[in-house]
Amino acid sequence: MAWAFVAILSALATCAAGLVAPRATCKTLLRSSSTHKTLLRSSSNPDFLEDGLGEASSSYEARKPLLSPLGGVSVSPKGFVAILASPKDDDPQRALAVQIHRGDVDAVVSPTALTILQLLQGIDVATATQLPPDALARALDAEDGDAPRLAKVRVVPAASAAVAPPPPRSEDFEAAVGDAAARLRAALESKLGVAVTEGAAADLLRAHADDACKLDLAAFGEVTAAARKLALPVERDESVAFVLVAEDGATAPASPFLGLALALRHNAPLDVPAALWDEPRAVDAADLLEELPVKRAEDLVTDGARLSAHFAQMFDTASRAAAGAEPGDVRGSE
Repeated sequence: MAWAFVAILSALATCAAGLVAPRATCKTLLRSSSTHKTLLRSSSNPDFLEDGLGEASSSYEARKPLLSPLGGVSVSPKGFVAILASPKDDDPQRALAVQIHRGDVDAVVSPTALTILQLLQGIDVATATQLPPDALARALDAEDGDAPRLAKVRVVPAASAAVAPPPPRSEDFEAAVGDAAARLRAALESKLGVAVTEGAAADLLRAHADDACKLDLAAFGEVTAAARKLALPVERDESVAFVLVAEDGATAPASPFLGLALALRHNAPLDVPAALWDEPRAVDAADLLEELPVKRAEDLVTDGARLSAHFAQMFDTASRAAAGAEPGDVRGSE
């Protein structure tokens, strides 16, 4: 029965993320347009699941300090990002958007982003493909049978520069690349199930297409391999890096997704040095809140508590139904 409860939760979350063909009542959680919607729409869902994100933060919300060091999450032009924030009493408070996944530009669509949202809400499905139960032991290369304990996750300035995107090509190439990128994006998604942005598709064409913006068979194979890599969580953010620190002193580098996910799973603090809030990495938090539709961490925690209560009620109802009791019947068995 407990497994069935987890399966129900995972199925609903998958629908919300757009990972299965949704019914007309299913919407994604986070959107960057003016019609931001939340998790699911169903007559049986509590009211909080029907609330919208609204526009990018109102003037009041932009003035309200973010929680520190993890202030929230958002979709953005560079994909799904976690918002790190300096202490709340900083004047002005500083914030940094850390890239987690490239694919979530207009809405949450990736299992990676969904996993972070679930963990922020106190839900740990522990899927094998995203965050298996032994993810920490694997990351720290622990011996079989060892169960390392996570002391903290250190966030440090990135030591190397990000890989630069391919430069623009000829005038004729650039005139054709927009339509070609849209077709390539559609082909990758429909034929291979790989979702990339049009900007990423255009960069793939600049890197692999011929002067006429065409792909031969070999070049398409190269594009396919590169696109599959783009569909994975980013290996590093251009501004910061994450380091896992175990209680026994062992350390290991981690991707932004793994570092943040394990910190949330193991309730480990994020150790962020003050130098990280300097320009050009960080910006004023108020400016970032006006630019992005940030879902604040405290709101996700509250939503998670309500969601847990809702599913606990569903679980209790299903248990009573399996035992032959009427819904709402609080009497014990005779």
